[in-house]
Amino acid sequence: MGLLDSFEVLPYVTGVPTMSVTKDGINFNKTVVEKLCSPAFVVVLVDKTNLKLALTPCDEKAQGARPFLRDGRSARAGVRWNNTDLKDSIQTITGWDLEDKGRKVGGRYYPEDNALIFDLTTWTPIERRSTAAD
Repeated sequence: MGLLDSFEVLPYVTGVPTMSVTKDGINFNKTVVEKLCSPAFVVVLVDKTNLKLALTPCDEKAQGARPFLRDGRSARAGVRWNNTDLKDSIQTITGWDLEDKGRKVGGRYYPEDNALIFDLTTWTPIERRSTAAD
């Protein structure tokens, strides 16, 4: 019996999983993609009472399945959704004014449910740039 026989690989990723919601769309950083193991499809769930949004991987035939990471794409850039209906729904549920500023929300991964949950009551502002990016 070897010294490391009772050990197993501890999977981990660097960074904090975040979702950014702006008037232009919704971004999930690479940590979100990596925590969920780069799924091609996810289900978006919302808890309107407690203002939480959850992502959980699924197959393409699952009820509510939405494309997430496209085939052949890297998690490096994260995932961007330009879905106006989802953005407007989040804005309505939370009462945010995305014309004024965007919101960055940290997520927490729950491995037993393979879900990432974002608490929409805990966010930091994303200020609009005063000059164009280079």
